[in-house]
Amino acid sequence: MKMKNKMKKIVALLAALAIASGSVFALASCKGNDTPEESSTPDSTPVETPAETPAETPAESEGEENISNIPDFDFMAEDLTKYVTLGQYKDLDIEIIARPEITDELVRAQINTDLISTKLCNEVTDRAVTENDTVYISYKGLLDGEEFEGGTGTQDFFTIYDGGGFIEGFAEGLIGAMPGVEVAVELNFPEDYYEDLAGKPVTFMVTVGHIYEAKELTDELAAEFTGNDDATVESIMASYRELLEENMTNTYDTYKLDLVWSRIFEGATEIELPSDLIKSYYDIDVEYYSSYAAMYGMTYESILEMIGMTDDDVYNRAHDNVLTDMVVYSVLKEENISINDEEYEEMLTELAESSGYTKEDILKIYSKEDLNEMFIYTKVYESAVEWQNYIIVEAEEN
Repeated sequence: MKMKNKMKKIVALLAALAIASGSVFALASCKGNDTPEESSTPDSTPVETPAETPAETPAESEGEENISNIPDFDFMAEDLTKYVTLGQYKDLDIEIIARPEITDELVRAQINTDLISTKLCNEVTDRAVTENDTVYISYKGLLDGEEFEGGTGTQDFFTIYDGGGFIEGFAEGLIGAMPGVEVAVELNFPEDYYEDLAGKPVTFMVTVGHIYEAKELTDELAAEFTGNDDATVESIMASYRELLEENMTNTYDTYKLDLVWSRIFEGATEIELPSDLIKSYYDIDVEYYSSYAAMYGMTYESILEMIGMTDDDVYNRAHDNVLTDMVVYSVLKEENISINDEEYEEMLTELAESSGYTKEDILKIYSKEDLNEMFIYTKVYESAVEWQNYIIVEAEEN
């Protein structure tokens, strides 16, 4: 069996399609159909710290290699001990927090957030801002007492609880502020911020215009909120609880997977990875980003800059992905894991449902051999969670 480069490319595209299908809400003022003023925020795009630059990054001067001509690497046939050495991967003692409960308070909070996002809210000015609020703000940034370009504006539906996309500490500086009263928020721009602002002290003079509060949920409001005349407070609570439980299960499962495989990867030792395989993974990512950029009339470099990455980051990630596959396949081979026909059909159905494709369409893209290997890979990845010893610990307080 072989891990096809074509298959990895299609998996990436399916993932991108899944992301692209997500909904984005355009939030408007609770007052009606007024369009919020456009604003420039101190930090509307999170900045990633660049990864360590490899000794040699494939250069554009090497020419564009056709992805279809990249040789396959047979993970199952190759002796992977030439590339990595597995450490302990079973019976690890792993500290983990207990799965959080979905309480009525959490359900109400999510409903209130969605009521606000759909304009079913009131604007209040008679109390101070709390850490869970959504507010309207106007602000003015000062460097050495002078306003700077891009540092002044307004922001509607600014969320205190997630920072609203501003630099760290900005949102927290508004907690306790009274609407209509200007407050000074003293901060420093991050060291990895834009070059002309990086590390500099800055003062933001901020005024909260009003705080958004969701309207009280009644049966009448439930019907308006859902567009269903039969909706009630009870039915809304039940449907939201079900959704939150499902989301919590997915989040907690991912949390456990990350903990387990982080430990497995930490225990593995990299010997030397095949450079041509790293280059093939890198080329696939470059082709993906370049194709995505072309859809929007952008360049490969500009789309990387937009998402806070560099070409070195892409190469480093290709290296990490090769290392990941080496370790997972090493475990797979040690455990001699396989899937039966029933598991194959179940996983094919799940892939179809999650990707939005039909099973027939998927089978036109993948060979059964490719699918079988991908499903075995998934099985070993998920099975590793069941092989460990878990120690429940208290969650750290923020």
